[in-house]
Amino acid sequence: MTKIPPFSTIILFILFTLVGLAMLHLLNFQLNPSRTLPSISVNYSWPGNEAKVVEQEVTSKLEAAFAQIGGIKDINSRSDNGSGRISLLLDKGVNIDNVR
Repeated sequence: MTKIPPFSTIILFILFTLVGLAMLHLLNFQLNPSRTLPSISVNYSWPGNEAKVVEQEVTSKLEAAFAQIGGIKDINSRSDNGSGRISLLLDKGVNIDNVR
């Protein structure tokens, strides 16, 4: 087996270091990564109606529509007297503008 000369080893090391430094900008990293996934909240009001009516007529229908959208990890909703709120938790890496 032939031995690689020390000079060639040093040159290869320097070459690989320069290539690694040149490709460093291609890495995707954050110094302070976010701890939560992106989310969208939908608030609506229907004054003068009970929570049960808001749930049946608005909340359940919106939840069914949102369930058809790809990239949604979880759907939480709350219906009150005259209003409601739906929170959509999105999967990691989903483009929030496309979901909107």
